[in-house]
Amino acid sequence: VLYALGLGATTPAQAPGVPAPGVAQVSPATITIGGVELAATDVLYAGVSPSWIGLYQINLRVPANAPSGKQPIVVQIGNDSSPAGGYLTIQ
Repeated sequence: VLYALGLGATTPAQAPGVPAPGVAQVSPATITIGGVELAATDVLYAGVSPSWIGLYQINLRVPANAPSGKQPIVVQIGNDSSPAGGYLTIQ
């Protein structure tokens, strides 16, 4: 599970400043680990984190062929990408 802020609008829409009552997804998320894009089937959920205000979560499955060690991770929603500097350590 990755946690994030500012992933944008969700479906269904969430009221600002109110804890998310349940799941609500963002536009399809593209995740890259170590320069390798995850298959859509490995991105299990990308949306609000239920019961939190403004917190998003991305549930993903790291593929068996992912490179090991400290790998850069990039989250892209639409045309917007996460800033450089995020890493995921894979053992």
